[in-house]
Amino acid sequence: MRGFRRAAKLLVAVTTLGLCLGAAELALRGRFPDRTGVGTEHRVPHPRLGWVLEPGARFSHRIDGRDVDVAYNSAGFRDVERRPESKQRPRVLVLGDSFVEAYSVRFEESFPRLLEESLGDEGVDAEVVNLGVGGYGTLQEYLLYREVGRAYRPDVVLLGFYTQNDVRNNSRELEQRLRRNSLKGSSRPFLVAGPDAGWTASPVDYELAWEHYSAATERRRSLRSRLHRGSALYRALRAAIGGRGDRRDDLEVVPREGADDLLQERFEALYGVGACDESPAFRDAWARTAEILGRLGKEVEAEGARLVVFSVPAAEEVDPDLVARWPAAYQQLAEGLCLREGVAERRLEAWLEALGIPFIGLLPEFRRELETEETRLHSEQDRHWTPAAHALAAEVVAARIARSGILASSSPQEGSS
Repeated sequence: MRGFRRAAKLLVAVTTLGLCLGAAELALRGRFPDRTGVGTEHRVPHPRLGWVLEPGARFSHRIDGRDVDVAYNSAGFRDVERRPESKQRPRVLVLGDSFVEAYSVRFEESFPRLLEESLGDEGVDAEVVNLGVGGYGTLQEYLLYREVGRAYRPDVVLLGFYTQNDVRNNSRELEQRLRRNSLKGSSRPFLVAGPDAGWTASPVDYELAWEHYSAATERRRSLRSRLHRGSALYRALRAAIGGRGDRRDDLEVVPREGADDLLQERFEALYGVGACDESPAFRDAWARTAEILGRLGKEVEAEGARLVVFSVPAAEEVDPDLVARWPAAYQQLAEGLCLREGVAERRLEAWLEALGIPFIGLLPEFRRELETEETRLHSEQDRHWTPAAHALAAEVVAARIARSGILASSSPQEGSS
């Protein structure tokens, strides 16, 4: 009987402890959500593109307090399964970075998915194929079109251009200012400049990228990583003892301490695209970007399609008052920016006009929405578009495409099934 009583007491104690831990876990999940399941973990090194999304990968994370499930199809894109050879109606192929991949919102709230619905509302029956890949620059998007996108035989290639970093992504000099010896810089292809260079993309450091990817994969399989992912209580304890917890890397938000000239370099790399007076480094970056866009436009046209570019407004462009929240070290440097004037979008529009590429500028629409509806268009957590912003962009782009008549006479190519 004594043994039975001891066992019963132990069972009660274990049960009570389990219930307490369970209650603590549930109570802490709102304050310490799982933010470790992110798209960057599923970017697989690629010898020409730099990286691609892992086919069939699935993960779940929390953005602004909402659970977001992300799944990539068998081709490695955040889209339903698509068959390039099966074309029943006109196709719109969407290229872009994380805003187009849209891993910060649910699939049904994403721009490409909503664009197909909005086109239907405008009387345009078209299929929208999403080839957005987080972190991509314009050269990577061009190479992706050549290697994958053209096989879908699109009628329109729609490229989302995020001026905040797309111009910088096309410049090795600017990337290295921000990320010295960074893997993201070394594993990204760049257009080789120079009168004798021709059209050449620099080789990526594929072996180094694969070493880092393999090491990161092993770390994610560790017990510590699994606990960090699965337990809010564990994340709370880590935060309490001074661990990093689930705080994201604020490299692009808060400057690290250092010399003034280094801070100046980093600030220019981050926000120089919106400077009132364009620097030589950004003039060169814009020229390379225009060269890539021009070549993409010609190749798309040669395939019987049309390239259309739409802008992806950044949070600071839509609401310049956000600059007031920047670290004090940035305030003086910010005086040289022309965010209120939308200078980056104006430069993009000018380059595209010179190239003869149709442009859909979303910045005025986003600002109008913020002023009249006071709708939050950018996430407080990661500065990506909110569901409301994805919906607004889809409506505006669909209306402009429908009005242009680009898809009005499009029909499936011969031999499609």
